[in-house]
Amino acid sequence: MSAQQTPRATVSRQVDVNGIHTHYLESGAPDQDRTLTLLVHGWPTSSYLWRNILPKLGTGHWTIALDLPGYGQSDKPRDIRFNHDFWTQYLEGFLAAVGARGVNLVVHDLGGPIGLIWAARHPDKLRHLVLLNTLVYSKLNWSAKLFVLMTFLPGISRWMTRPSTLRRILGLGTRKKLSQDVKTHYANTYHDPAARHCLLTSVRHLDPKANLEVERVLPTLTVPVTCIYGANDYVLPDISKTMARVARDLPQATVTALPDCGHFLQEDEPDKLGDLILKALNQHTPGNPAAEA
Repeated sequence: MSAQQTPRATVSRQVDVNGIHTHYLESGAPDQDRTLTLLVHGWPTSSYLWRNILPKLGTGHWTIALDLPGYGQSDKPRDIRFNHDFWTQYLEGFLAAVGARGVNLVVHDLGGPIGLIWAARHPDKLRHLVLLNTLVYSKLNWSAKLFVLMTFLPGISRWMTRPSTLRRILGLGTRKKLSQDVKTHYANTYHDPAARHCLLTSVRHLDPKANLEVERVLPTLTVPVTCIYGANDYVLPDISKTMARVARDLPQATVTALPDCGHFLQEDEPDKLGDLILKALNQHTPGNPAAEA
């Protein structure tokens, strides 16, 4: 980031999306093209995951990190089936509500399956794809299969959504020692039974076979693709293989491994990650005054 660029303020906002109260954090302002950089979190986080990255991206790009339904400060409806059709319709509704015409899509963890199915069905609106530590393909590794199985087992599923367990998961997913305040901020969102129910159903209803649709469309994308991942990921231990496959499917993709980062690289190296994403977006945004030489 150049000396002239200073972080932009982050604003907390709310919007109704298809009857679902949605909370989001926003930095920067829309340009004439109304291209939105959308940051999509995964399990069990929220827009809070992006708090240290949003202000940096907002220096040159209209950027939003939303709380997905069932997470953070957004509604946690017990009667919603969180499948791929729901997520596609929800993201379309959110983009319409904020007035976005194009999207720089940044996805992490469970946000990958959620965001990529939208991208596969709306490739005309995709401007840039940024993949962090996430799931991309339909074949799950052993750790992901075990995680999904655990959400169906009554005793274990109750244990895995306890705030104390969530704090441990966050600790295992980072290389940097998180403060108790940070872990508590994430975990306290899920004291309520409805919130814990949504944490489980948001995993149960996502069919990995639906990612076959992503696999078919992904190699046809012509937009810039940026892959950045924490190499010490105990949650997705085969993340390097996933990124290598993306690079084979998409020759335009650039891949950067961060050796000192775990699964939650936003917590381990927020400044480095923010710089890498900003540089990638600037390089592919003609006329952006924030672009660096």
